[in-house]
This record gives sequence, structure tokens and C-alpha cells, in this order.
Amino acid sequence: MDTLNRNSYPLLFAREGEKLLVTELKGGQQFKNKCIDQGIVPGQQIEVFQQTGDGPCLVIINGSRVMIGQNMLNRILVKKQ
Repeated sequence: MDTLNRNSYPLLFAREGEKLLVTELKGGQQFKNKCIDQGIVPGQQIEVFQQTGDGPCLVIINGSRVMIGQNMLNRILVKKQ
């Protein structure tokens, strides 16, 4: 297994205040392009700013706040740094 993906889990399960590393985007090219447009790429650090648990999540990427819907949260894999 690739060391970047070891101990990865869906962003859906992250908690507020956590600083995480994106390890994988699980989806087709359209999904990956949408993530890339928002700055969400493997190797990118993100911080969970607001997580409701049952709805969208607000994260900070490169100093910008980005809202991510629940469906996308389940397909973006992250790990703790």
C-alpha cells in the first residue's frame, strides 16, 4: 500500500479543528476535476473549520474557505498529519 494512503479515512469523519492531508480522491474524472477546481488534490493540507456531521463541511484550503457537500466528503480520503 502507498504510504500516502496508509491510515486514510473519508473526510466525512473528520472533526472540527483537525489539520489533515488529502490522500486520495475516489471518483470519476468529473469528480476529480471538481475537487481540483476547489484546490482539493492529493498531498494538499486542509483544515476542518466547521463540521456538522450530517451536512456540508467547511474546510480551509490555502487560506480560503471551501464548502464541501456530504456526498463529496465520503469520497475524499484524508489522514492526520
